[in-house]
Amino acid sequence: MEQIPTINYHDLESNNQELSKFLEDSLNDVGFFVIKDHPISSESIDKLFNFTQELFDLPLDVKMKYHLKGTNGARGYTPYGIETALNKNVPDQKEFWHQGSCSNPDLADNLTINELENFDDINSLYKEFEKLGIKILESISNFNIDFNADLKEIAVDGNSVLRLLHYPPVDAQKNDDRAHAHNDVNLITLLVGGNEGGLEALDKKGNWVECNCDENEIIGCQDATACNYNENATDGGVDCEYLVADCDTCSGAVDGTGYVVDNDADDDNVCDSNDVCSGGDDNQDADSDGTPDFCDSCPNDALNDADADGGCGDVDLCEGYDDALDADADGTPDGCDVCADADDSLDADSDGTPDACDADLLLHEGNNLVSFVALPNDLSLSSVFAGSDLAGVIGEGSAAAEIGGSWYGSLSTIDALSGYWVQANTDQEIDVVGTVSDDLVYTLHDANNLISYPYAQSRSIPDALPDYVEDEVFAIVGEGVASINLNGSWLGSLGSLSGSKGYWFARSADASDLTFQYNPPSAGSSARLLSGDLPKVPEAYAYTQSTEQGFYFIESVLIDGEPMAENNWIVAYNNDVVVGARMWTGEYTDIPAMGNDSSTETAGYMEMGNVPTFKLMDSVTGEMLDLYVDGTIDPWTNNGVSVITLSTTPELPTAVTLNGSYPNPFNPATTISFSIPSEMNVDVKVYDISGRMVGELMNGIQSQALYEITWLSLIHI
Repeated sequence: MEQIPTINYHDLESNNQELSKFLEDSLNDVGFFVIKDHPISSESIDKLFNFTQELFDLPLDVKMKYHLKGTNGARGYTPYGIETALNKNVPDQKEFWHQGSCSNPDLADNLTINELENFDDINSLYKEFEKLGIKILESISNFNIDFNADLKEIAVDGNSVLRLLHYPPVDAQKNDDRAHAHNDVNLITLLVGGNEGGLEALDKKGNWVECNCDENEIIGCQDATACNYNENATDGGVDCEYLVADCDTCSGAVDGTGYVVDNDADDDNVCDSNDVCSGGDDNQDADSDGTPDFCDSCPNDALNDADADGGCGDVDLCEGYDDALDADADGTPDGCDVCADADDSLDADSDGTPDACDADLLLHEGNNLVSFVALPNDLSLSSVFAGSDLAGVIGEGSAAAEIGGSWYGSLSTIDALSGYWVQANTDQEIDVVGTVSDDLVYTLHDANNLISYPYAQSRSIPDALPDYVEDEVFAIVGEGVASINLNGSWLGSLGSLSGSKGYWFARSADASDLTFQYNPPSAGSSARLLSGDLPKVPEAYAYTQSTEQGFYFIESVLIDGEPMAENNWIVAYNNDVVVGARMWTGEYTDIPAMGNDSSTETAGYMEMGNVPTFKLMDSVTGEMLDLYVDGTIDPWTNNGVSVITLSTTPELPTAVTLNGSYPNPFNPATTISFSIPSEMNVDVKVYDISGRMVGELMNGIQSQALYEITWLSLIHI
């Protein structure tokens, strides 16, 4: 008698054409084949057999509790004498238990035998066999055997069942066959091999073919160094699989299912666990930045486009800044542009600084309020101002004069944090060559602070100052220009801070120290109004820039009760001396009032306690009109700022007031200001410190008005 054909499980996973023909013949001729070296372990099979014996050893009455009548034995227990083969009158000599899939709603639920410990393990055993059956069907489909369907797809979610059978000893008087010849109605049947004969299959020729399954024979790789080593193999009929590359490892299984694990997916000789760049060669790193070229966005740039502007370092025009930002279109990005508002190539003095942003000090004759964008190593006055024609330099609380080429005074060195009044004898340029300081930390004390602005590019006050600094500074005074902070808005002739210029920062008299850094300039920084944009003062009202200056911000100007048009000039006087002038440009135009800094050019200018007067010059007619302050006006102080309202109509007083005398203490010429609310007798007398009357200035009936009278004394005691 012929035997049912045998196939090794591992061969089913191949695409061997010879095996394909063998498999096709086996299925067509016999309908059966034996699978050896399958993945279901002997432990699982032994467990299943032991479980089956325990089940059928239970008393019949116990087993019958799990018999579901009317279900045709689909689930649970079926006793002897129930199942009969097709076209047979005598039932098979067997009892059985069915445990199956839970995915078919048309079938009864699986049962659990409470009398058996760990009965639920049967479900995991069922899944092992179901998985094997689906894998076999998938392999058969892959051999292109003509079934006109994918066998795996047919089986999934079908009515698969684990069938536990018990055949008792044969009762020849009742039935010679334990199970009559029959056709399985299933798509595929898996039978566990045993060491007892009995199973036969009828081939197409009408011959019964015997199945002799040796349960002790296991075909597999017997080399322990191979990945598919089977420690239980009794026959070495399977090719062993070995490690090939350094990174290869074995899966770890020793039941014949082991395989070679490729731990170098990109074949760069760097194991996956140490792979920096999965999918690429770790050994290729042109810029030596630790990132292989395949995964490196900038393979030739060790900084990997640190400024994120899309230009890798090897081609980046300005590392650390966006190459696309070039406000002046000179080909140099703003971040590396020495002069962001002009062509960097224009450098008339060849000092490396573009003409439009040259850090050199451009001094006009007279007083210049400056600071230093760059500083030489030698910070002494004689070094910084070598070759210059200066009269002196004044800092905050210190000063020095140049006499005979040497410097004398309390000021000896220059620093980058401070601002300075530089008194130039002529128009000149001072070359400043050295290190640019753009990371300075400033500490502002209370009252007035004379400090620098360390950048070449101008920037508007709100952009230059951090918000918390703006809140603490109520005014900034520059060279002949000023701006006040009104609720976060900066108003006045000073709209921006510029390199090489110095500034007075005004704070309250009791403010605590404040430390800050300027916001660095950026592309698009702009100023509302630059000092250089101010209209030139008419010659008749020209004044000298003093190192001492105050500013009066004019909130409004009324001419006969109507707002004054722009482009008229407001002139400030100390007695009859012009001390400042500014074209009216609208609300909060600032009028400078220069002080007497003891130079010959500022004789007669404002002094502490003086109150300026104002006149309007009509720019069309040239007519001069007196302007009066509505309300009170603060006496002049150096770097002081005040807000006033002006009108061509004097404000009539509503009370008797003595507004103070100036200058104070009395000089040979002293002005006394007072007002009366109505017509009354006024007697003004001057007494000396001993109480002796030294003069009578007024005595008689006077009308409602503001009065200023001057006392002249030939002898000043």
